[in-house]
Amino acid sequence: MQLITDLTLYSGIAASVLAITLAIYLILMWFRQENRLLTNLPLMFGVVFIAHAISQFMVLLSTSGERLDN
Repeated sequence: MQLITDLTLYSGIAASVLAITLAIYLILMWFRQENRLLTNLPLMFGVVFIAHAISQFMVLLSTSGERLDN
């Protein structure tokens, strides 16, 4: 059972890192635009990916806490 838990944690960490990387790229792309609007898709998706990474990280913390209790 430990192998499945480790794979879940590693894939969650990879998803969080990928989401943060993509969010940084999108926000920088929005920042380089000449006419920046608050409703532009790169900014909106960047913020959504940051929120997803934070949410995924919180789920990983609770999962790893349950694993340490056993």
